[in-house]
Amino acid sequence: MKSFVIPNRVSSDFIGFNYLATLNQQFESLEFEQISIDFSDNTWFEANLCAVLGAILLEAGDRFNEITIVNLANKQKDIFSRNHFLASLGGVKIADYNDTTIKYRRNKMSEDKLIKEFLYKELINKHDFPKLSSAAKNEIIRSIFEIYSNAIIHGDCTEVFSCGQYYPRKTPPPY
Repeated sequence: MKSFVIPNRVSSDFIGFNYLATLNQQFESLEFEQISIDFSDNTWFEANLCAVLGAILLEAGDRFNEITIVNLANKQKDIFSRNHFLASLGGVKIADYNDTTIKYRRNKMSEDKLIKEFLYKELINKHDFPKLSSAAKNEIIRSIFEIYSNAIIHGDCTEVFSCGQYYPRKTPPPY
């Protein structure tokens, strides 16, 4: 069993992305292993980074590794279940009654209609999203879709992963 302990804080900053890049490099040579992703030391993992972690774990799983996530704090487990990240690893989906998550998704560019529907449902149509004209909403969708397209075309990706969490009070609460 190979165990990887997630550090105390993983945020959308240089340190967080560097950690995830390093984790990905450590996984590149693993095949037919049992891998444990241990959150026992972690108190903050930004929910949008589930997209990055999901891509890393999917690739590791494609090399016949068996992956488990262990020692999630209850609040993390709640968020990762509400954003459907844990469901992608065999866990459960729970309803997001707060409507503050952007669901974990993997999309191929051939699913352009589904991607646009997803963006409207998970972002534009949220009750806390700013009130904008239809033209402004369509421009936001077009811009985000261009990011998806650029990942496929220029990043040589076959899929794009997305996920998130937003905080109507503007300040993310600590776990």
